Amino acid sequence: MHFQVVPGLCFRHAETGRSHRSVEVSRARPRAPFRAISLWCRCVFFLLIAVTTCTAGTASLFVEQPEADFGVVYDDAVIEHCFILENRGDETLLIEKIEPGCGACSSYELETASVAPGKTAALEVSIDPCMVDGEVLDYIAIRSNDPTNPVLLITMAGSVVPRFEVRPKAVFMDGIGRMLEVREEVHIRSNVGLHAPLSRAESDVGWLAFSLAAEHDAEGYELAITTRPPLPEGLSRADVTISGDARDPKCKLQVSMYVPPVFAVFPEKLEFEAVADRQTRIIFVRQNTEEPVMVLSAETDGGPVKCEIESGPKPGNYHIYVYAADLAELCGEIGTVVIHTDDPARPSIRVPVAAAAPGP
Repeated sequence: MHFQVVPGLCFRHAETGRSHRSVEVSRARPRAPFRAISLWCRCVFFLLIAVTTCTAGTASLFVEQPEADFGVVYDDAVIEHCFILENRGDETLLIEKIEPGCGACSSYELETASVAPGKTAALEVSIDPCMVDGEVLDYIAIRSNDPTNPVLLITMAGSVVPRFEVRPKAVFMDGIGRMLEVREEVHIRSNVGLHAPLSRAESDVGWLAFSLAAEHDAEGYELAITTRPPLPEGLSRADVTISGDARDPKCKLQVSMYVPPVFAVFPEKLEFEAVADRQTRIIFVRQNTEEPVMVLSAETDGGPVKCEIESGPKPGNYHIYVYAADLAELCGEIGTVVIHTDDPARPSIRVPVAAAAPGP
């Protein structure tokens, strides 16, 4: 550290008469060579930072043709396009995620998720034409480690035209009787003319019958769908395919049907409290159809549960009274109530009975 002495003022002491001269001591400024060295070090430091920043490697995702137009196609066509993903950076490109805009109708297959500098990877994108109708514009988002463009959008656009227009596209038969024949009509119109004729309708279920005929204007077809009893109870579905020979296109529709059970039973499971007192529960049975069937009797399979049956206030309604006692030591399944009917499709209905610890 350098100091320099600066001459000060001369003054005389008032009492002693002695003269004194003040001096000023201060830190000396660095000489010019040291200032030059300090400035040079600073320049080198900032230059190193700039060089390091400029030479740090980054990945760069590039797609030469990010928009694909597949034009106008029929709904039985194969819609596919291959996008080429190129890494124009000097670090490895990592494809982190691919998000199709339509998750139900589009899918993709990526060749590799890691692309070296200067290399490419193929991205195959396909669209299911059966899931779309009319104008199609699907955006696919590609997320990567590209710092400049972390999300790149590519698109597939076009128009899907059905070869056959099916009206209605789906048939639903609700609340029909198990022994009823129900007829529904479906109209099919060809968009490519009758040079691709339809000749048959098929399904993998036995409770449907079909009749296919050309309409009078010779521009379409009429499909008659008829149920074939006895019908299964509950909700049933069937896929119907209408086609010609093996080379001709096909069209499809779905048929759904709900047949209520002949006998509705409530509750479907009985529960008693695990106590010693005598308890009573009631099972309600209602006939849902006008079929000539009835409940014949009800019984239990033994144990601490007994029952008796009586007719309800309306025809086809039944009340089954179930009794139980001395259940203090019992928990879980304790028996079954068996309801006998003269329905050949469902001659017996079983209702399980259980005991559970009483609530607080």
